[in-house]
Amino acid sequence: MKKLDELVKDIKTFMGNLKQPLLSEIQLEVLLALHLKQTGKYDEVYAEYTFPTSLLGKEYNEKWGRKNDKASVDLVVLKDDE
Repeated sequence: MKKLDELVKDIKTFMGNLKQPLLSEIQLEVLLALHLKQTGKYDEVYAEYTFPTSLLGKEYNEKWGRKNDKASVDLVVLKDDE
């Protein structure tokens, strides 16, 4: 949980220091990804990460009615293989 707390703190710092208006969701994703990568704390930072829905398990696919074989998330942060 400590890693997650650190990530949340870094995101709050980014948002608190943001001086420009955001014109789109993708702009926020890219700026946040660059900020997190530049901290040097994270091994990798991916924007618009796509992965197979099979990794989410049968329950997710049944509950959310996923008909396709891929899902996408806005931002993925990797640190120490987590």
